[in-house]
Amino acid sequence: MKQPFKTSDLKAELERALGFRMAEFARLKSVNSVNFRAVREDDGFAFTVKCIEPQRKRGYDFIVRHLRELEGILAPQRVFEKECPASFCGYLLICLKWCAGEPVWPDRLSAAEMDAFLDDYLGFSRALQRTTHHIPPYPAAEWRADALSRCTRGWGWLVRPCVEECRTEESFFRPELLRVTHGDLHPGNFAFQGGRVTGFFDVEGLTLGYPAWDILRYLTFSIDHLRFYERHRTRAILARFAQAVRKMPYSSEEWMVSINVTWLEQVYKKLCTRRVSLLQALQLCLHARLFRRLRRIVAVNA
Repeated sequence: MKQPFKTSDLKAELERALGFRMAEFARLKSVNSVNFRAVREDDGFAFTVKCIEPQRKRGYDFIVRHLRELEGILAPQRVFEKECPASFCGYLLICLKWCAGEPVWPDRLSAAEMDAFLDDYLGFSRALQRTTHHIPPYPAAEWRADALSRCTRGWGWLVRPCVEECRTEESFFRPELLRVTHGDLHPGNFAFQGGRVTGFFDVEGLTLGYPAWDILRYLTFSIDHLRFYERHRTRAILARFAQAVRKMPYSSEEWMVSINVTWLEQVYKKLCTRRVSLLQALQLCLHARLFRRLRRIVAVNA
């Protein structure tokens, strides 16, 4: 993401607002946001400066108002009541606790580390259920019909049988079982150190769904972003998925619905062009093969 201001300007502005000097102020690598790691000069206290676009003000308000009620949540807390003027170069700024650690792909976790990750996610998920934030439901209900209609374009007919495999009764969330979820859990949205999660990030994007969908997104995102020559890692990731199905207290129905919704989301996104190309259709056919394997894993391990 392009940075619309100089780092030195933001550092000087923050030092004036916070009333202390910073020994370190460096941009963090991020695709969709502008974040910085800052270190206070006097005592070495480290924190993250998060620059939030104004259209994401709902998320900013959530961080400011609602994280306090989630005591014990594994997410960075606000560390200063007053960080900066309300807007800096069009951005909303907030300072959060620094969480040491690295993003970890599921195939890089040992079985014991995967168990620890799942335990930490379960605690995080249970904490999320205490929020009073009003969150819109995940828009899954219309996706199957929409996906089928899109399969009439270009080479989309190749994908239609794969979409029809998602039976209507297994494709949608049951409203009475909806719970607050992270909604965008992937390796870059948590930090792992010493065999434990130190923090889950980007909690301003919470949504309603099944917690099993969060775990599934972490695994399928990892597979989707493997390079062609890394595809041998898929088997290890699927083994971690089987471990998650056995360990987590979610029903087979919850896993199946999460798999189907994740698959329909892929169709919805890739077939949104006016004319579907042969390459798009073939990519989706490969994705369908992956989701069939996920369904078989649930059938065997749930």
